[in-house]
Amino acid sequence: MRASIASGVLAVGILLCTLVVADEKVVSTSIAPDFAALDDKAASDAANKLIADRRTLEQNLTTQLDAVKTPDNRKVLLIYTLGKLRSRWAVASLIKVIDFKAPFMDPKFDVARWGSHPAVDALAGIGDPAVIGIVDTLSTEKDDARVRLMVMVIYRVEGAKPGQARLETALAKAHDDTAKQNLQNALSAYRELAVKFDK
Repeated sequence: MRASIASGVLAVGILLCTLVVADEKVVSTSIAPDFAALDDKAASDAANKLIADRRTLEQNLTTQLDAVKTPDNRKVLLIYTLGKLRSRWAVASLIKVIDFKAPFMDPKFDVARWGSHPAVDALAGIGDPAVIGIVDTLSTEKDDARVRLMVMVIYRVEGAKPGQARLETALAKAHDDTAKQNLQNALSAYRELAVKFDK
């Protein structure tokens, strides 16, 4: 009887919405349970389902971000959402669009939810997983503007000295000349940024 009640609670207790995307439209929401009302098995199953649902949500949002046909005014909201979710899944996609410029600055809010480059804000919010992805990317990145945005993320997450140490470590471990040169350029850009903001 208790298992039956628990299953019912699991089916109807609404606390957290998870998007289910079909044909690029939200068609339904799934539900987070009241854990206190569940037996051990149902609570464990519910926890696993929430984690799986979150993973599916992040994958769906990232797929939409990656889609060429997604308009810029929707892309900025996808970037913002993935940053607020601190989505590790989306790090590679967010790095790809790090130089994407926001088409609008969200005038409905007194404090803007994102800056001119929303992926910088999103990656900084994700934190260390984003830094790891950026350091890996910097070994092959040659675009100076993108490099400056990437080192900005590292600076915002790590701070001046730890961020510099992170890049110095990556440079010391680099094996090929191209990676060394790219990382040296990134380190120079980082030092310039640190001097500017640490004044």
